[in-house]
Amino acid sequence: MFEEKPTFISQNTPSSFGTTASGFKVYLEKDGLIRMTLDNSWKYTKVINLDLNSGKVSQKKYEKSIGNCDFVTTNSLIHAGTIYILSICKNYMYLSLRDLQSEKEINSFSVVKDDEIYFKNSGIVQEGGGTIYSKDRELAIKETKKFLAKTSKLTAALP
Repeated sequence: MFEEKPTFISQNTPSSFGTTASGFKVYLEKDGLIRMTLDNSWKYTKVINLDLNSGKVSQKKYEKSIGNCDFVTTNSLIHAGTIYILSICKNYMYLSLRDLQSEKEINSFSVVKDDEIYFKNSGIVQEGGGTIYSKDRELAIKETKKFLAKTSKLTAALP
């Protein structure tokens, strides 16, 4: 059973990390379609479609890449007919973009702890630096291994 309250996602306005971190999202689509995503399983994301015009309900499961990890944090986000599924553990990160209808992977991005993050467009920083003496400072994270170690302990989110 899913005990988290749903978060409503608007397709017309950008969502914050705080909003998209929810594991239970509701999307109000055009033409009376409501989509719900449930990320309470580390193996897959469940998408439930409710068509208010026809009364039909359908569901699909989109598998997540969990690799060889004992703990994985995952989440998903739907935008413009694509589901983005993010999986992070201390050894790797995998982002899969899949077409909602065909379920086929459109694109993917992955990084292993010993690799450089090739798809970043700016430096990766941690606000606060991690100590009470440096809470107003930003700490640059230069190694993928450190980035994955820190993010694997957080709630995954896609903006």
